[in-house]
Amino acid sequence: MFSAFTPKIMAQQSTIDWTPTFHHDLAHTGYTTSTGPLTNQSLWIFPTSNSIEYCSPAVVDGVVYVGSQDSNFYALDAANGSRIWSYTAAGPIKSSASISNGVIYFGSRDHDVYALNADNGSLKWNFATGGEVYSSPIVVNNVVYVGSNDHYMYALDASSGSMIWRFKTSNFVYTNPVFVDGILYVNSYDTAYAIDAASGTKIWNFTTIGPLYSSSAIANGIVYFGSGNSVYALEAKTGNKIWSYTTSGTVASSPAVANSLVYIGSDDGYI
Repeated sequence: MFSAFTPKIMAQQSTIDWTPTFHHDLAHTGYTTSTGPLTNQSLWIFPTSNSIEYCSPAVVDGVVYVGSQDSNFYALDAANGSRIWSYTAAGPIKSSASISNGVIYFGSRDHDVYALNADNGSLKWNFATGGEVYSSPIVVNNVVYVGSNDHYMYALDASSGSMIWRFKTSNFVYTNPVFVDGILYVNSYDTAYAIDAASGTKIWNFTTIGPLYSSSAIANGIVYFGSGNSVYALEAKTGNKIWSYTTSGTVASSPAVANSLVYIGSDDGYI
C-alpha cells in the first residue's frame, strides 16, 4: 500500500550529478562531480519508525528515495526532508533503490523485488524470489539485475517484472551487481562472478578466503572489492588477481574509485 502527498519535486538541474543507484553509477565507482557540503551542520532530519540499515539513499530530480526496516519506502524532498509519499512493503527493506525512467526498483526481506511509480509511489509490479533480497538492483536497457539470498542472480523485465533468466551462485547474494560493457559483476558470500548480462552464462569466477559482503567497483578494466580482511583487485576480463591488500579487520565496505585511487573502509577503524 502507499500513501501519497502533494508532490514537491524539483525540476531537473543540469548542474547536479544525481545518484540514481547504489554508489552513484552502474560501475559503482562511488564518484560524483556534484559539490559536497563544507561543514557537518545538519540541513534536515527525517525520522522513520525503525533503523535504516544497509539501505543507502538514491537522489534524483531533487527527491531522496530510501527504504527502512519499518517496511516503508520513502520519497523525501531533498531540500527540506518533507515526505512526498511512502509505500509499505510486506517486510523490512535493506536494499538500496535504483531509479530508471520514472520507476523505482528495490528489494525487501519479504523475498520480493518491487517496482514503484516515482511520481506517487504506486505499485507497478513485484517479483517473488526464494529468499530475502538485500541486494540493490541495477537497471540497464530495460532489464533489472538483482541478487537474492536464495543463491540466485536474476534478470527481470523492467516493464513487467517477468523473469528473463536466473543464474545459480554458490551462496547468498547480499551484494549489489555491477554492469560494465555487457558484463555483470556480482559477489556471492564466498565467490566473485562475471556473468554475460544478455544470456546469464558465467564468464569467470574467483573464490575468496573470507566472507564477501562488499560490492564491487569497476574502473579501467579492474574489479575492486573487499573480502575477509583483504581488498582485492582482479582483471575484469579474466578474473585473474592483480593484487590484494591486507587490513587488520574485516572489509565489509564497498570501495569507491577515483583518480587512480581506491577508497575503502575496514573494521580495524581505518579508511
